[in-house]
Amino acid sequence: MFEDPFEDVFEEEEIVQSSDNELVDEDRKPEESTNTQREVTTKAWTPSQGLEPGQALEMDERAYTMHHALTPEWPALSFDFVRDSYGEGRVRFPHTVLAVIGTQASKREWNKVQLLKMTDLGRTSKEPRDLKKRKSDEEKQNDDSDESSDEDMDDEDEAEDSDEEEEIDHDPILEHITLNHNGGVNRIRVMPHHGNASIADTLAEFLISKRIVSTWSDEGHVSLYDIAPCLDYLDRSAGKFTDAATSQDVSTSSRKPFFTYRGHKSEGYAMDWSRVRIGNLATGDCNGQIHIWDPTDSAYQITCAYDNSKFKARNNLPRSVEDIQWSPTEATVFAAAECQGAIQIYDTRRTGKPMITHLAHVNTDVNVLSWNAQVNNLLASGADDGAFCVWDLRTFGAPGGKPPAPLARFSYSQKPITSVEWHPTDESMILVTDEDATYVYDLSIEADAESEQRMSLGSEEVEVPPQLLFLHCGSQNTKEAHWHPQIPSLVMTTALSGFNLFIPSNL
Repeated sequence: MFEDPFEDVFEEEEIVQSSDNELVDEDRKPEESTNTQREVTTKAWTPSQGLEPGQALEMDERAYTMHHALTPEWPALSFDFVRDSYGEGRVRFPHTVLAVIGTQASKREWNKVQLLKMTDLGRTSKEPRDLKKRKSDEEKQNDDSDESSDEDMDDEDEAEDSDEEEEIDHDPILEHITLNHNGGVNRIRVMPHHGNASIADTLAEFLISKRIVSTWSDEGHVSLYDIAPCLDYLDRSAGKFTDAATSQDVSTSSRKPFFTYRGHKSEGYAMDWSRVRIGNLATGDCNGQIHIWDPTDSAYQITCAYDNSKFKARNNLPRSVEDIQWSPTEATVFAAAECQGAIQIYDTRRTGKPMITHLAHVNTDVNVLSWNAQVNNLLASGADDGAFCVWDLRTFGAPGGKPPAPLARFSYSQKPITSVEWHPTDESMILVTDEDATYVYDLSIEADAESEQRMSLGSEEVEVPPQLLFLHCGSQNTKEAHWHPQIPSLVMTTALSGFNLFIPSNL
C-alpha cells in the first residue's frame, strides 16, 4: 500500500577513459582541467642577447606611435631627408615625407639615385585589424539598439572619432623618381635650403632656387644633382599645381648630374654641406684628402685641398677620413673623423693643416660625427669599438698636455657605431645606430644609483643606461638613421633589410 506510483529515473553519468587510464569527467570545468594552456609571456630583447638559429623578432606595435617599413629593390648605405613646404613642427596625421636614397646594386650600371615621396603615413594600430573590425561591428549593433545614445552624442566627439579612424585606416602611398648614377652610392646629402648669403646675391638666389643633392660614388667621384624639377613634378602629380605651364616635366637631362668632380684619388664616405655658407661642400676620401668646394657662377670650384697623408699610421698608410661635420655657426670651421681614433678641427683659412688634433678613441677608428646645432660646443663621435662619446670642444687643445675627458661615454652597444645625430631641436637628445639596432638617448637624464635599471639575461646582468629611452631592433646591418627636420620625433633608418620610418610612443 505504500508503493510509489512514480518510477524513479536515474541519469547515467558519462565517463570517458583517457589514454593514460585516468577517468575524466566531461562536466569538469575548463579551469580544473589537468591539461592547462601554457601562458605566453612577452619579453624585451636587446642586441647583447643575440638570436638563436630559427628565432625571429616580433614587433610590439604598442611601442610605436607610427611605424612603416619599406623594402627596396636594392639596399642603400645612405639617405637624406628633403625639406618640404608642408609646414614646420607638424604633428597631425597622416604625414608626408620626402627623401633621397642611393643604391648599392650588384652591378654598377644598375645603381641609381631615387627621390621618394611617401604620403598618407598614418598611426600604428594598437590592436589587430580583425579585432578592430569585430569591435566596430559590435558598436554598430549597440548603436542600432540604442538610438537615444546616438542622439545624445556630441558632434565634436564624433568628428574627432572619425578623424582618428581615418588616420589609422589610411593606406600609405609611395611615389618615386629615378636618377642615373654611375657606381654604388657611398653617401648622399641634400644641401640645406637656407643659409647666410655671404656670396654674391645673384649667385645666392640661384642656389636657393635649386635643390641640390650630392653623392659619393664608390668609383671615386662626387656628383651634384638638381632635384627641383623632380619635386615640382611630384607636387603636380598630387594636384598641388593645376597649371601645367608653371612647371616643367622631368626630362632626361634632369635625371643626370649637372656637375661631376673626379679630383679625388680614391673613393670616400665623408661629405657635408655647410649650414652657414650657401653651397659650401666638404668631401673626404679614403686616402686622407679633404676637398673644400665653393660655388661659382658656372658650377663649382675647389678652393683648397687638405692632404692628411703626412699623418702616418703604423702601416705607413694615410688616415682615411670617415666623416666630416661643418660647424653650425662658423663658416670656415669643420671637424673630420679619421682612422686610428683622431678627430681633427680645421679652419679653411689655414690651408692644409688642422687647428686642433685630438685622440678621441684609442686603438680604434672614429666612424661618425655630429655637431650639436643647439649647443655649439658639443660634438658627438662614434667608433668601431661600439662606444660613442660627447665632447666639449672648449677643452680641445687646452694647455697642460693632458687629453680632455669626454662629457659622456656610452659603450652599451656591442657593434661598431654606424651613425650618430643630434636632435634638430632638442639639445640633449641623440640618435645612435650600430649594425643591430637604433638607440635614442636623452643625455639630460641623470643616473640614480638607487634605481639603476638592470636587465637579467640568463646568468649575466647587463646594465641598461637610464639615458636610453628607446631601442628599435629587427633590421639587418643598419647603416644610417636621421631625425626628420620638420616632423618631431620621426626617425628613418636604412639597413640591408630595407627602410623603417617610426615615431616612438614615449617621445
